[in-house]
Amino acid sequence: YVPTACRTAIDLAFLIDGSASVERYGIGNFRRLIDFVRNVILGFSVSRTNTRVGAIVFGTKPYKLFGFNSYTNNGAIFNRLNKGVHYPKSGSRIGRALLMAQNQMFRKNTRRSRTTKVVVVITDGSSMDDVAGPSNALKARGVRIYCLGVGRYINGRQLDIMASPPRRNHIFTADWTHLGIVVNELRNAICLGFPRIVAFYPLSRKTRGKDISSSQNPEGKLHNVRPAPGPDGLPDGSYYFYGRKTSYIDFPNKGKLDSRYSLTLLAWVYPEGSGPIFHFSPGGVRFWVVRPNTLFVRFVRRTGRPTRQLISRTLRPGRWNYVGASYDERTGIATLWRDSQPVKSLFIGRIRLATNRPVRMGALPRDLRYFRGRISCMQVYSVPLSGPEIKRAERVCFRARE
Repeated sequence: YVPTACRTAIDLAFLIDGSASVERYGIGNFRRLIDFVRNVILGFSVSRTNTRVGAIVFGTKPYKLFGFNSYTNNGAIFNRLNKGVHYPKSGSRIGRALLMAQNQMFRKNTRRSRTTKVVVVITDGSSMDDVAGPSNALKARGVRIYCLGVGRYINGRQLDIMASPPRRNHIFTADWTHLGIVVNELRNAICLGFPRIVAFYPLSRKTRGKDISSSQNPEGKLHNVRPAPGPDGLPDGSYYFYGRKTSYIDFPNKGKLDSRYSLTLLAWVYPEGSGPIFHFSPGGVRFWVVRPNTLFVRFVRRTGRPTRQLISRTLRPGRWNYVGASYDERTGIATLWRDSQPVKSLFIGRIRLATNRPVRMGALPRDLRYFRGRISCMQVYSVPLSGPEIKRAERVCFRARE
């Protein structure tokens, strides 16, 4: 049971790529797709009256893994997915899988005529058959089609053909090591109201200052920082800040970072000194380490007038800490988080947030406190996440060991 699970009547069918190319680009990738599907289902309340889930695995031929009436709760589906799923390791015919979904899952069912009907196509490349005809036939039956392209060799034209309009709300892309980041976005799209991610900066050597969310904010500019081991224990998964005024990252804000109503900031920090983690500057919302053991946030009104600060001495210096700060405009409550647990909450009133400024990480122009230590996996949401949601975002940056 997930407290924040989507409780809407949805018939949700996953079409999972089982072609040979999936494992050609990394052993274990097919299992990664199955785990991804499981993590998406986690965000829905599976029952006869709420969400029903079906799954088809496709190669040259598709096969039905299970139908909408096979399992009536989340646990039963997870048991099936954990049991092992046959990997066809053949060609790729998405058109056939779409036809199977139409004929075996989306036949007319008058009892659930008002149900939201959704197909999620997960693919790593091109289909060898026609996808236009079968996808149009499903759309004609009122089925919304979402597409997730994984890896470097996706066929953007085919994703465009299959996905429902508007395309930008129905097409998602991810690389194999960051599949987790799309989980919340896809759930949000399918069940409106689920967490909206505004920016996601893994802060690894591979991604540098890039935002890999669908918002595609401008890349953060790195100044005198170096790659360092990440919270997953692997090399180059974070950036080290030297505790000098010249050691910082600048994140431009063209408007998409502006979360004026509600906000959640999440990051992994390895503090050795104090300074800004994520500071909307000048004069905006600020999330800091103010001493190596002390976490701090101050939410600021759009006019520049600050609210009361929140401080918590719960950080472990010289170790990785998973930290967060959230503000809920509906309740007026601000919260500091560590390890997905609230460590400080305060009513600050209902305000509009000063998040319409650029962001600095590590050092500010006119402040003598400069962060020393490592930062990784910076996430920004325009909603107040709950504890379980923060927990689910904890490992989205963790990479698979080779």
